[in-house]
Parts: sequence; structure tokens; C-alpha cells
Amino acid sequence: MHFPIAAVRARLPALAVTDGRRPRIHFDAPGDTQACAEAIDAMAEHLRTGTAILGGRFATSAAMDALNAEAHAAMANLLDATPARLPSGRT
Repeated sequence: MHFPIAAVRARLPALAVTDGRRPRIHFDAPGDTQACAEAIDAMAEHLRTGTAILGGRFATSAAMDALNAEAHAAMANLLDATPARLPSGRT
């Protein structure tokens, strides 16, 4: 089976960062984590369109509740679990 590592790397903008002309080395550890371009774009869009506390009585809170539910459903799907089984909280 061929894994398209070049395609995966192309979606991680941090891997294109250099120090001078030398590629920066990234380690998969708490102090150095990369985000894919799609996640960066989604976070930026979220900040552009507004954010609010969960459970509030206004439209922005309702949108955040829906986004939170969608994210939990996607993570549950990835982990073959149910959203209720995933940890949730402010941090």
C-alpha cells in the first residue's frame, strides 16, 4: 500500500518554514505540533465570524453550540465512538 506522504506534508504549512535556507525540524511532541491548512482555515473563519460562550441565548452562542456538536460528531466518527463518550470542556 502506498501512503501519499508528500500530499500529507503539503497540507502542513509549518513544514515549509525554514531557518535561513535550512528546513526547520519538527518533532511530534507537546512543544511542537503542526496543524493542517484546513484546520487553520477553519479556526480563522471561526474568529472572523465571531465567537461566544456555549449555551448562551443569542445567535452567536447557538452557532457555537452547533459547531461544537459538529466537531464532537466528527471526532467521534474518527475514533469510532459516540460524541457523549468524548471529553468536553473549556480546556
